[in-house]
Amino acid sequence: MTNEVTTNEEKKALFEKPFYRIKEVSNLLSMGVSTIYLYQKMSQFPKPIVMSSRLSLYSGDSLNHWCEEVMPQLEFVSKQPEADRTKFYN
Repeated sequence: MTNEVTTNEEKKALFEKPFYRIKEVSNLLSMGVSTIYLYQKMSQFPKPIVMSSRLSLYSGDSLNHWCEEVMPQLEFVSKQPEADRTKFYN
């Protein structure tokens, strides 16, 4: 038997908490709230879980899936100056 060393470098998930509000999602993605709503309308962004008439939450798992699978296909480019972008885009 040979000792094989495998390194499983797991990507650090951008959305680690189970639920997020729209402002938190907007800040983490460097994307405007209106852009998120536009993508939702086009069925290209996860829908929130409606908890009450005043509270909607986004699932961290569905947001991570969107960032890994769907976002690269959209070829989304932030309109913020490069110096102001978060590490997510760099």
